[in-house]
Parts: sequence; structure tokens; C-alpha cells
Amino acid sequence: MDKLFSMVEIEVNSNCNRKCVYCPNLRHERKEKGDMEPAVFKKIISQLQDIAFSGRISYHFYGEPLLCKYLTEYVSLTKKSLPNTRRVIYSNGDLLYKKNIYELIESGVTRFVITLHEGRGNDFQKTLGELPDEVTPYIEFLQHRSLILTNRGGKLDNGYKGTQLSVPCYIPSSLLIVTVKGNVLPCFEDYDQSCVMGNINEEHLLDIWRKHQYISYRNELRSGNRAYCQICLKCDNHSVHDDKQFDFVL
Repeated sequence: MDKLFSMVEIEVNSNCNRKCVYCPNLRHERKEKGDMEPAVFKKIISQLQDIAFSGRISYHFYGEPLLCKYLTEYVSLTKKSLPNTRRVIYSNGDLLYKKNIYELIESGVTRFVITLHEGRGNDFQKTLGELPDEVTPYIEFLQHRSLILTNRGGKLDNGYKGTQLSVPCYIPSSLLIVTVKGNVLPCFEDYDQSCVMGNINEEHLLDIWRKHQYISYRNELRSGNRAYCQICLKCDNHSVHDDKQFDFVL
């Protein structure tokens, strides 16, 4: 039987305060909008409790998590219910200040991954320089130049003219996404939600993971068959081609 996923990305908020040229948000809109309702988030955490999940949980998909009005509450619930997880905030840092950094660390954040995106600057660089030594180990600060940019399953035109990739992809074998409305996606490249595997409001997360359709998807991608679905057929992401544990900036 397949090993379980080691990372869960929960879309607590669909909105973003930026429109980066290398993000689909520049010209497209998410299908699901707004903040995730507390009842949906609690159901996700409860289902992860059932399987004693102990991997990484982050709070984003294509939105800015700091725009979610429930974020501190959600992080706190994650820590309380799943204390062995790593709770990571991926953010552009525009809304991150001394006060909420301390609040989020207190609520249970184990790491912030902050990216200074292309275009206008942000004030977080100044905030970072003012933080005491005991806080800075919680923060990884990246420049946009360090990002691995992809065409987001063919959603963006990044100049890629190559043929269909035939290298294996292990993203769906290690990570899953739960959207604002509870839909489960096998890959973060699927902006349009073209490959929904189930919904946690209708099925348990473990049952979704063990569906024949989902297992077949993972097996085909691991074998290098990217023609299994349209989004993989068009995808130019070749960065995850082995079964080692990984973390993603995007």
C-alpha cells in the first residue's frame, strides 16, 4: 500500500494582495473565493488527527495566508490537535509585523518562509532587521530570483517550448492540497482545480487518498507518464523527480 502523504497545504484564504507576473493570479481568478470556514478547517484537522499526521502543514495555495481573519486561530488549533507537525507560513511578508510575528509564533508557527517578490518592495525587510536574535531562526527570507518558476500546468506562458516531460514526478506522492471549500487536489500546479480527487466534507481524507483513481494517478506520475491528465501533459515542472522528502517555496 502507498505510504501516506507527508505534507498538507490548506487554502485558508484564496485572496492575494499582489499580482506577480509569474503567478496565475495576475490574469485569472480562483474558482473558490474567500476564507475557509472554521467548520471546514476543523474537519480537516480532525481527519488528520485520525491518522496521527506528523508532517508539514502550511496555510496557502495561491493566496496570501495573512489575509485570512482566522489564521491565528487555525494555527493554534493545528498545534493543539497535531503537536508533532511542522506549521509553516508561506507569505510575501507585506502584512507581517513584529506584533503578529510574536502572536503567530505563540500560536504555534514553527517557521515563516517569506519571499520578496518581483515588483514593489515591502516593509518586511525593515522588520526583519529589527527582530531580536531569538526570533530570526523562525524566518527564512528569500528573493524572487531563487524561486523555481514553472508554467503552472500550462496556465502561464513562460516561454517553455519543450516536448512533453517524461521524467517521474513525486509531488502527488508526498503532498496534497485542500482548497477553501474542502476539495482535495494532488498538486499545487492545478490552479483551475481540474483534477479534484474528492471533498473532505463528503469523504474522509484517508479514503480519498486510497481511492483507486488517486492511487493510479500517483503510480502513473511516478512512472513518468505525464499524459495521464491534461495538466500534467502541459506541465514543465521537472524539479521533483525522486522520492526524497522535499519542501516547496511556492
